Amino acid sequence: MRIIKSIFLFLFIAMASNVLSAQEYQVPQNITLESETDFKNYETEVVNAITWLKNTPINQNPAQRKDVNSFLLQWMTGTPTISIELGDFQTGLTADNSDLLVMYLAGWSKFAIENPTEKENKLLCNLAGVKSVLNLYSKNVGKGIQKNKKLEKLLKMDESELKVYVQKEIK
Repeated sequence: MRIIKSIFLFLFIAMASNVLSAQEYQVPQNITLESETDFKNYETEVVNAITWLKNTPINQNPAQRKDVNSFLLQWMTGTPTISIELGDFQTGLTADNSDLLVMYLAGWSKFAIENPTEKENKLLCNLAGVKSVLNLYSKNVGKGIQKNKKLEKLLKMDESELKVYVQKEIK
């Protein structure tokens, strides 16, 4: 019984620290994004910012969310090492909410940073973006994001169905 209590205490502390660290994220100040090296140096911060967006409910910390979105958009639109493509498919999924669009771009970027040998793989990058949108949507529908039939349909797909769907849409 004592072991079970210790395990629960450990899990509680681990989860609480994750929540606290997610809410304690600070956007870098006075950033310089001029050279390829500058962008490369901020990749860890970009991943941390994306994680914060993913873990923080949309209806909490709106001012900080705006700052995080601004930092990410500045990095994503300027980085010379990652090219994100947006077309009707991507904007159609995210048209109802700008947070979903940022999360799509963030999912693509995070995948490209963490998988540099696959950063040119349009299917995998798009799939990462779509999964990020679905994750944010499912956690926040009714809490800052309105219900969306297309996203509800995608949520019901398994991994292989979603991959086939994205492949068809990006051709």
